[in-house]
Amino acid sequence: MSDRPHLLSTKLRQWPWNGIVLGGITWLLLIVLRGNPLFAEVVYSQGIYALLRLIWDYTIGWLPFPLLYVVVPLLLFLLFRSIKNRKKETLTWHIRLRRTLLGIVGFAGMVLFAFYFSWGFNYLRLPIESQLNMGVDSLSRAALLDEYALATAELLAADSALGPRIGPIAESDLPENLEAHLRETERAWLQSQHIPAPGRPRGRRLFPKGLLMQLGASGIYIPFVAEGHIDAALPPATRPSTMAHELGHAFGFGDEGSCNFLAWITCQQSEYPAVRYSGALAYWRETANRLGWLDRERVLQDIEGLPGGIQADLAEIKAIREQYPGFFPQVSTQIYDEYLQAQGIEEGVLNYARVIQLVRAWRAKKIPR
Repeated sequence: MSDRPHLLSTKLRQWPWNGIVLGGITWLLLIVLRGNPLFAEVVYSQGIYALLRLIWDYTIGWLPFPLLYVVVPLLLFLLFRSIKNRKKETLTWHIRLRRTLLGIVGFAGMVLFAFYFSWGFNYLRLPIESQLNMGVDSLSRAALLDEYALATAELLAADSALGPRIGPIAESDLPENLEAHLRETERAWLQSQHIPAPGRPRGRRLFPKGLLMQLGASGIYIPFVAEGHIDAALPPATRPSTMAHELGHAFGFGDEGSCNFLAWITCQQSEYPAVRYSGALAYWRETANRLGWLDRERVLQDIEGLPGGIQADLAEIKAIREQYPGFFPQVSTQIYDEYLQAQGIEEGVLNYARVIQLVRAWRAKKIPR
């Protein structure tokens, strides 16, 4: 019995070094895999990650609520207890400082290891255009105008399929189990293209409303809980496309352009008019936003000519965005931009707009020009 406190104390002193070692191994693997996307694809994305996805989804994934609701309070409790225990220690200031710095570095190493091995190495896999045998070209002004016209036509057709309306689409227009519908639709399409879609990933609505939006996001995939989340405040018009995007991350795709592409094509495959409309609206907004950099007046004029139902949806989206503007929107955007660049995505947050090039390449593959 007398040895137990000593053993526990030894283990507590050793864990930062374990974190540093695991972080170092992860960093070396990043260097190796960054230049070998095929190896990352076969060994990690289709191997290790697929296995982890299956284990996680068919155990903890059955919980009826987001795991985040358990993990966050638990982490806060452990942090509070750690601070409380440290206050009881009678150590000199330089030993306390050394242990604190070592703990921070060890913790960073643990986080690095957990992030990349649970999901992050997916950033290094083969690009989706390579897996689909598509040639992606740069986006010229003429190509953007052409794609904007196609996106507008698709949006009008999707709106027409909803029937006459003057207000935004309602909750009742969406399928009862939206998450399961999107997951199986996205899985079926990926498998039809011979791309593995392992597990039963979750796309959770996260409460309280506005939490994610105030942090600068409408949706987020968190590797540490292996679940996708969308803000509960999102209106019905954007909920399907945002959830399909997060499920794309859960199926193992890192970059935002690829997940926007998966969201567009998943919604397009749906049997529900409101889901197809959500995908068309999200894609049209992306093309309109990109064109707005070049010709803002034209886009504003086009919006005024859209049917009343679409204008109502755009007004609702704007109203909710203004209700939850974000605590520090510019800071959060800058942080995420730097995060994406650190993952090898050179264009940063502009990667979202890469969906336009992917959709255009997909159109060219299906109907060669």
